[in-house]
Amino acid sequence: MTKQEEVRDGLQKIVDGYDSTLPIDKPCPHCEVVIKILNYLHSKGVVIKVDRELPPAPWAVYRIDEIAGKTQQSMLKAGYVAVEELI
Repeated sequence: MTKQEEVRDGLQKIVDGYDSTLPIDKPCPHCEVVIKILNYLHSKGVVIKVDRELPPAPWAVYRIDEIAGKTQQSMLKAGYVAVEELI
């Protein structure tokens, strides 16, 4: 089973167990299932791909920044991406 199939099956179990007849008078009747889904995705290491550059180096040396920029471009061409945690 691939990681995607494992995550899909886990999400299906959460959704299948969701009681859509929750009373509407609750402030957020669907928040509980949303929190369960987000926590599940986080536990499986799901991340969001982000479009950003490397943060600036803590030292202000031009040559090092230039090398870091070239390294980043090489990594992007090779298929590396920047990610952040889902939650």
